[in-house]
Amino acid sequence: RKAGAVRLLLQTSASAESELGRRDYLDLGETSGQTALHLACSESDADICGQLLAAAEAAGEGFLKRFVNKKDVEHVTCLHCAVEHGAVDVVEMLLQKVTSGQLGIGAFVNATNTAEQTPLHLAARTGNIRLMELLVQHGAKLDAVDATRQTVLHKAAFFAQPSLLANLLERSEMARRSSLDCRDREGNTPLMLASTEKDDPECARLLLAKGASPLCTDGQGRTAVYLATHWYNRQVLQALLDHPAVRDARIIDESDAANNSPLHVACRNGHVDIVELLLENGADAEAKNEDEETPMHLAAQAGHLQVVRRLLKINLSLAFDEDEDSNTPMHMAALAGQARICQLLIEEGKADVNARNSRGWTALDCAASKGFTNVARTLLENDSPTDPADKSNVTPLFLACQGGHVDMARLLLRRGARAATRIKYSNPESPLHNCNCLDAAIDNGHKKVALTLLSSSQWKEALRNETIGEKGQKDTPLRKLIRKMPTIAERVFDKCVEINKERRAPEDPDYRVAFNYEFLDDSYIRWSGTRGGVGGGCGSKSDDSGSEGASDHSECSASDIYDSSGRLKDSANVAATGGGAVRDSLKNHPLMVMVKTKREDLLLHPLVAALLRHKWTAFGRWVYYLNLLLYAVFLTAFTVYMLCTPPTYRFYGPYYPEYNVTPRAADECQQVQRANPGFRQHEAPAVAVWLIVPLGILFLLKEVGQVFMNRLKYLNFENLMDWSIFTLAIVTVIDFNECQRVTGIRTYWQWNVGAIGILVAWLNLVLFIRKMPRFGIYVVMFTDVFATFSRFFLVFFLFVVSFSLTFFVLLQNQIAFSSMAKTLLKTSVMMIGEFEYTSIFDEQFNPDNLYSPDSQVFYDASSYLVFAFFMVVMSIIIMNLLVGLAVDDIKAVQEQASLKRLAMQVELALDVESVLPAKISRRFVLRSEDYYPNPHHTCQLGFINRLLYRKWMSREELNAALNPELNEWERIYQKQDEMEISIASMKTKMKDFRATTYRIEAMLTAVVHKLGINQELAHSLNNDPGDDSADDKEMEKLLVEL
Repeated sequence: RKAGAVRLLLQTSASAESELGRRDYLDLGETSGQTALHLACSESDADICGQLLAAAEAAGEGFLKRFVNKKDVEHVTCLHCAVEHGAVDVVEMLLQKVTSGQLGIGAFVNATNTAEQTPLHLAARTGNIRLMELLVQHGAKLDAVDATRQTVLHKAAFFAQPSLLANLLERSEMARRSSLDCRDREGNTPLMLASTEKDDPECARLLLAKGASPLCTDGQGRTAVYLATHWYNRQVLQALLDHPAVRDARIIDESDAANNSPLHVACRNGHVDIVELLLENGADAEAKNEDEETPMHLAAQAGHLQVVRRLLKINLSLAFDEDEDSNTPMHMAALAGQARICQLLIEEGKADVNARNSRGWTALDCAASKGFTNVARTLLENDSPTDPADKSNVTPLFLACQGGHVDMARLLLRRGARAATRIKYSNPESPLHNCNCLDAAIDNGHKKVALTLLSSSQWKEALRNETIGEKGQKDTPLRKLIRKMPTIAERVFDKCVEINKERRAPEDPDYRVAFNYEFLDDSYIRWSGTRGGVGGGCGSKSDDSGSEGASDHSECSASDIYDSSGRLKDSANVAATGGGAVRDSLKNHPLMVMVKTKREDLLLHPLVAALLRHKWTAFGRWVYYLNLLLYAVFLTAFTVYMLCTPPTYRFYGPYYPEYNVTPRAADECQQVQRANPGFRQHEAPAVAVWLIVPLGILFLLKEVGQVFMNRLKYLNFENLMDWSIFTLAIVTVIDFNECQRVTGIRTYWQWNVGAIGILVAWLNLVLFIRKMPRFGIYVVMFTDVFATFSRFFLVFFLFVVSFSLTFFVLLQNQIAFSSMAKTLLKTSVMMIGEFEYTSIFDEQFNPDNLYSPDSQVFYDASSYLVFAFFMVVMSIIIMNLLVGLAVDDIKAVQEQASLKRLAMQVELALDVESVLPAKISRRFVLRSEDYYPNPHHTCQLGFINRLLYRKWMSREELNAALNPELNEWERIYQKQDEMEISIASMKTKMKDFRATTYRIEAMLTAVVHKLGINQELAHSLNNDPGDDSADDKEMEKLLVEL
C-alpha cells in the first residue's frame, strides 16, 4: 500500500512538474535536511526506495547523481541511513544504481558524516557481515578513520562484533600489525576497546591470536588488562591473562599515569572476583601508586570488607603500610567513615590504633575531623587514646569542634576528652595559636557544639582560655560568645549563678545565691601565655611523648589564681600592671564588649547587675563621689571668685569718672589704687583663691599622672577640657604684683581668661552628670543632637553666608549690617525669630530719621523680596528641618534608653576602676560573691538597720530574671529553633540512610553481575511498585516544605 501511494504521488507530481518545467520536487527536504529517500532507507523499505530512484532516474542522470548523494544537516547520505538500519536489500539497490549509472561509486560508498564516519564504520557497529562485504566490494576503504581516529577494527571491537571482526582480520590489509595496533585519538587500540564496556572475550581472543600487542597503553597509560579490570570484564580479563605475552611481560602489574595497577583499581571498585583473579595470576599486592598507596589503602578507603579480608590473608603487614603522608589503611578507613573496616583491621590485621601520619594524627583524629562517630566508637572500644595530641597539640575533640560535629564532641567528652587543651603552633602569630576546642567551635560558628561543651562538666575549663585578637587585644571564649553567640553567652551567665546550693527552704534567711565572676571579670587574669613566649599565669604541664595525656594541658583552675576567700592571690600573674594597660584591658572588658555589641539582654542579666553592684559598692561610689566632691568645691570656689571680683571695666574713666582708669592699660590696678588708696579685695574671693589653686594643682597632677600612664592614648576631648579648666582658673586667680594681691583687680586679659574658664568649668560638670544613669540619658540626647547639627552645619552655614552677603550688599548703611562680621551675626540671630522688622524697614519713615542714612533702605524692592525669602527658607524650612532632626535623634535615644542607661552604668564602673592603680583595684576582684535575697534576722532590729540593709533584688525577682516567662512571639521563635534542629538532625540521618542505600545497591549490583542474573529482571524487581520509594518522596517533600 505504501509503494502504491508513493507511485500515485510521484505520477501526480510528475504531471504537475511537466507543466512547470521543474524536476527538483524529489529532493525537497524537511528541517533536518533529509529527503524522502533518507526516510525510506531508514525504514528499510526497498519498494519505496525503488520508486524514488526510478522517478529520479527519469528526471535525468545529473539529477539522479545529486539525489542519491544529497546529505542532511549532519552530512548523512541515504547509504548511511540504510547501513545503520541494516537494510541489506536497500544497500544493494543503491550500490547497483550508482554503479550502473556510473555516478561515482567511490565517493558515494566512502562519504562521511559530520563525525567523519563512512558507511563501513556504521556497518562495523551493526555486525552485519553482508553489508560489510557489499561495501568493501564496491570500494569502501578499510583504513578510513572517523573524527576520533577510529578504524573499522576499533568499531567492531568496541561494539563486540566477533564475527565481523574475524571477517575483517581475514583480509590481508587488516591483519597487518600496523592495523591491529592502530590508535584512536585517545590512544586506544582495538584490543583495548575490546576490553571495555561489554564482557565478551571473543574479540580480545581474535585480536591476540592475530598478533595484537597487549603492551600498548592509552593516553593515560592504561593497558588492556587495566581497562578490563576497570570495566569489571572478568571474562575478557581471563582471556588476556591466559595469553603468554601478558604473563611473560608481567602486564598484570603495569600501572597507569598515576601508578595505579589493575589491582589498585579492582580493590578501589570492590570487585572481589577480579581481585581474586589478579592475585591468582601473581599481581603484586604491595605495589604503590604515585601517592604511595597500596591496594589495601584504596580498599580500606572505599569500605570493601571482603577485599580487605582477602588482602590480609596474603600478608598481615599490608595493614601497616604507609602512603606518602604516612597514612595507614586504618587512617584511610577512618577518614572515609568505614567503621567495619577499622574493626577488621584491628581484629584480623592487628593494626595499630596509635599509628600517626605525617601530621601527627591517629585514626581517631581522622574520624573526629570528619565526624564519623561509629568509627570513633570502634577505635575507642579498641583502646585508642582519647586525647592523642599532634605536633601542634591538636586533639580529636578540637577537630570535632572545629568541624561542627556535635555527636562526635559529645562522644569524646563522655570518654574523658579534655576541653582545656590548647593549640601550640610554632608560629605564635597564627590565629589558631592557644585556641581550645570552645574557641574552635565559636570561631567556626558551630552553636550546637559550643552548647554541648558548655553543658558538660568541663565547661569552666573550656572557658578558662585566652587568645590574642585581631587588634592585639586579649580575647577569651566568653568575649567571643558575647560577640557571636549571645544566646549561648546567656546560658553561661545562667551557669555562673548558683541558687540555693544547700537546698534550703525558699523563705530561709540563709537562702543563698552565689554569683561567679571568674569569667565575667577577668581583666586582671592571664589564663595562658601570650604571643612571644610569655609565660602564663597558671602552671602548665607538658609532655613530649605524644601519647594520651601528653598534650600541653596548660589549664588554670580557680585555686591557681584565687585564695580561699575568693580574692586574687598576690602571686597571681595579672594581665596588666601599668595604668595604661589597665585602661586598655578595661576597654576590652566583657562588660564593654556587651555595650559595644549592644547586647541588652546580657546587660540585664542578674550576673552583670551583681558585678556592677559589687564594683560600685566596693570602690566605685567612693572614688566617684570623692572626685565629684573635690570638683564641686573647686567649681564653687571659682564661681564665687568670679562673681565677687569686680570686672575691670568698672574702673574705666569714660564710664566711671571717679576712678578715671585708662581702658586696657597695663597699669590698670595701679591707677585704681592711686584713685582709691583704701580699695581692698573682698574676703570671699580671697578665701576662694586658697581653694582654687591647691585643688587646681591637685587635679593637674592627676592629669600628669594619666599622661604617664596612658601616653598618646591620653589625648581626647575630655582630658583637654580638664587641662583648660584648671589652667585657666589658676591663671585667672594668680597675682602678678603686690597691687593685685591687695586689691584683687584682674587685668583685662585675665578677666577674659576667667570668663572662658568659668564657662568650660560648668560645662565639664555636665560630663560628670553624664556618667550618672539617671541624668546621663539627657546628656546623651544633647550630644546626639549636637552631633547631628555638626554634620548638618556645613549646609546650614552656606545658607547663612548666602543671605548675609545679600543683606550686607543691600543694607550695609545700617549699623547692624555695617560689616560682614556683624551681618553674619545678625543673620544668625534673625533665624530664631528676632527679625526686628521695624528697626530695619520702618525707622526710615520716622520724622527724625528722614535724612539719616543709617536708617534708610535704598533698595526697597530687592530688600523686601530677599527678606521675605529669608523668612520662608531660614525661619520656617531650615529651622523645622533642624527640629525634625533633633526629634529623630531624641526618639532614637528614647527607644534605646534602657541600653544607653546600662551602658552608662558599665562605663561609670569601669572608668572609676581605671583611675585606681592596678595593685589597689585587683584587691576588689572576686571569684564569687554570695547574696542573701531573704531578709536576715539582723535586719529586723529597727528602721535604721532596714535602711542600711536595703535589698538589691528579691528572691522572686531573681528567679524571674533567670527564668523569664516567654511571650507569644518568643514561644514561636523557640518552637522554630527546635524545629530547625529537628529538621537538621533528620536531614543528617537521611543522608546517612541514603549513603547506606547506595552501598547496599552497589553490593547487590555486584552480586547480580556475579551470578549472571538478567539485568532487566533485576531492574524490574528494583522498581517494584510495592516498595517505599513513594514514601521516600513524600518524606523529602515534607522536609522541603518544612
